[in-house]
Amino acid sequence: MLWSLRSASPSMPAFEAAPCFAVNVLSESQVELSRRFAARGQDRFADVAWALGEHGSPLISGCAAVFECTTLSHQIAGDHRLFIGSVRACSE
Repeated sequence: MLWSLRSASPSMPAFEAAPCFAVNVLSESQVELSRRFAARGQDRFADVAWALGEHGSPLISGCAAVFECTTLSHQIAGDHRLFIGSVRACSE
C-alpha cells in the first residue's frame, strides 16, 4: 500500500515514527469526513466513531474498506513523503 503526505504537514513526525498505519477508504456518504481530514488545524477525530485496530492504528467506523499496514519505508518525492506499507489486515 502506498500513500503520501505533504512534507510540511504537522502530522509528519507522528507518521515518520509510527511502525504501522491504516488506510481508511471512505464511502460516498462520508464526504464531509473526508473534507475534515483534508482541512488543517482541527481535531480530525472529534465526534468520529473509531477504534484501535489490531496493529494500533485508528480504524474509522463505516468505511468502504480498511487496510492495516506495517510501514516498510518512506521517502521524499517532491514536496511530499511517500509511505509504503505491507498490508497485514483488511476489512470491508
